[in-house]
Amino acid sequence: MPKYAPGKIVLFSEGEYSDYGYCGHVVTLQECDFAALAEDYKKAFKAKDDWDRAEPSSFVAWLCARQYCAEINVNEVYLGAYGRLTVQ
Repeated sequence: MPKYAPGKIVLFSEGEYSDYGYCGHVVTLQECDFAALAEDYKKAFKAKDDWDRAEPSSFVAWLCARQYCAEINVNEVYLGAYGRLTVQ
């Protein structure tokens, strides 16, 4: 996995098929190796019970709390489907 330089905009996603979705939009504040940072996050996570786990959406908050990244607001513009441009 590449390292991301400061100032890069990153969109995080998770899930598969109908469960696929976005879980955060950030700008990097320092160089980030997300694979290595994810390992640090998992090691630091303290599970309270079997249902409590280091989830992807919590990872984004963890990154922001440690000032690796900052959340940004993003607007989606839908461009259409099946080859028809219908901006909404």
